[in-house]
Amino acid sequence: MKQVLVPTLDDLRAEHVLVQAWKKTASYLRQHSWYADTLELDYQSLRLPQFIGELQERLQVPDSWEPSPLEFVPAPKSQTWLFDGGAWKPKSSAHNRIRPLAHVSLSDQVLATAMLLCLADRVEQTMGDPLLPVEQNKKRKEVLAYGHRLLCDSIEGNQRHRWGSSKLYRLFFRDYQTFLQRPEVVMEQLKSDSNGYEVTVVQSDLSKFYDRVRPALLYQKVQQFAAPEDVRFFALFQKVFAWGWKDKTRAQDYSRHNGIEGFESVALPQGLVASGFFANVAIHDVDLAIREYFDRPIDAKGNFVLKDACYYVDDFRLVLLTKPGAHELEIESAVIDWLQGLLNQHAGGLVVERSKTKAMVANRQERFLVQQSKAAKRIQRDVSGVFDMLHGSELIGAIEGFFHTQKRYPSQAGDDADGTTGFIVGI
Repeated sequence: MKQVLVPTLDDLRAEHVLVQAWKKTASYLRQHSWYADTLELDYQSLRLPQFIGELQERLQVPDSWEPSPLEFVPAPKSQTWLFDGGAWKPKSSAHNRIRPLAHVSLSDQVLATAMLLCLADRVEQTMGDPLLPVEQNKKRKEVLAYGHRLLCDSIEGNQRHRWGSSKLYRLFFRDYQTFLQRPEVVMEQLKSDSNGYEVTVVQSDLSKFYDRVRPALLYQKVQQFAAPEDVRFFALFQKVFAWGWKDKTRAQDYSRHNGIEGFESVALPQGLVASGFFANVAIHDVDLAIREYFDRPIDAKGNFVLKDACYYVDDFRLVLLTKPGAHELEIESAVIDWLQGLLNQHAGGLVVERSKTKAMVANRQERFLVQQSKAAKRIQRDVSGVFDMLHGSELIGAIEGFFHTQKRYPSQAGDDADGTTGFIVGI
């Protein structure tokens, strides 16, 4: 059995690779997807050798592979309700409060996960080690991404995914806590060395990120990780990661009401286990472009200097040195223009969510942005200890409050947080 997988058809078709892809996919769906077809999972687990054999047979002629149409799963988002005319009514139109989750066929799920396993080491290596200490400026520049990172070991400076393990992604809570803590750490360090500038933390978000990643964009980005001998693997990748909808009318209706072009063909359906990993691939060039701006102005006048940046899938946190007295709206506008420019250049079709871009200038006023990291630490400490039923009830309330506050902050501008993949993610 190989220790290191590479993106070739030989590795992809190997029985031990497909079996591990099955294990990771089935485990993830059972734990995180509330609408998974558990009956099919149970059935295929009873005939696993035949299921894997059928996949291998289909992969003998990779040019003939056709992904199965996606089942549209309309999942309502949380939203604000108003008491109007003697009755409770949602504040926004129902069309704008639906998340288009997708039920992906089990064969497509397992194959996509197997492709992830073959690409894991190459991709994770370029993204950096999420365990690097955020307190060190030099180390911060080596990693920006914390969302949907794979479980890896750092071996002689190289990231190696544990593809033989049943685990796929790293623990959500630990990485999200680091993501929240990082801007706070940087802000505190800069307060004593700002050279007359003010220190500002900006939160931003990409609008309907998964829905806007087209197959052509993902294929273009994933080819950066190809070697000359991998041509047939990536030709198959192009065919696999181009799903269409079974209910085309419903998909068109969602697309029309949300202004999303090309939604009839999607690369990262919200329901695909591998979507989180390949979401990082889709914006990897943006990641690299942001790194080039560290310690440089993001605007033409030099009023706003980027000191740090990190992101959790489509949720960005930036730390800037800003000219004294700059209004928050001016800072937000500069960040939106800069970030949208990077997206236009490196990830066409993706859009910054203006209503979710918020700036907090240090020492001006108390506003929620990065203090959630302290709450996260407190919850983590309590979860790790022993507690009785009463303490357990309080802990559950704290956890619910933590996530409710995280979702609620962006909605102050009129919308709710977005960016999940349709899974219920546990701690």
